[in-house]
Amino acid sequence: MTRIECIVMASGASRRFGSNKLMAELDGKPLIQHVIETAQAAGLDPIVVSVDDAFHAPVVSLCRRLGVRCALHTGTLQSDTVRCGMQEANVDAATGKPWSGAVFLQGDQPLLRPASLRALLAAFEAVPDKVSRLAWHRTPGSPVVFPAVLFDALREVKGDTGGSGVFAAYPGYQASAVLVEAACAEELMDVDTPAELERLALATKISVSIRGLTTERLGVD
Repeated sequence: MTRIECIVMASGASRRFGSNKLMAELDGKPLIQHVIETAQAAGLDPIVVSVDDAFHAPVVSLCRRLGVRCALHTGTLQSDTVRCGMQEANVDAATGKPWSGAVFLQGDQPLLRPASLRALLAAFEAVPDKVSRLAWHRTPGSPVVFPAVLFDALREVKGDTGGSGVFAAYPGYQASAVLVEAACAEELMDVDTPAELERLALATKISVSIRGLTTERLGVD
């Protein structure tokens, strides 16, 4: 049986957003709650949220409410988030066996669908020695599932890079990655600015709330 751990990337200062973007609301829920609930709906367990405790205290509280684990760190780089999450990827507590893979989700990618995530996991289970990635029109994006053979590389990644640092060191895994098509382009969209969140809400015709200000997008063409 293939055992896959889920790591949600939930760190960073959200400088371009101007506030904690992960707690900005889309359709009445924080962005990161959408991501966590998608992972839960896809059957992933455990789910580990790698979070900068100093900046994301509200995220920690949300994770406790949703029943998922937090891996806390004080770094400022993307690699800090990856390494922190990978510290949890040792063995399956239920079976005592090593994980077969680790899937990385972005905490600011709220429109990812459970069906697409399940399809990605199924693709990895079919070829568990390769990287699997969600894509749109053959352009790869996130989430990404890494096989266990790359765990050490993920634990040693440096600088403001995540999986891209691993691909730079092991380009063959990038070239041979299994691509799984998303249902729509919006699934792969992340949010870096309030304007991007507004555009995402407009594209999907749902409501968005930033700093308590809600704009209804229902029924907008």
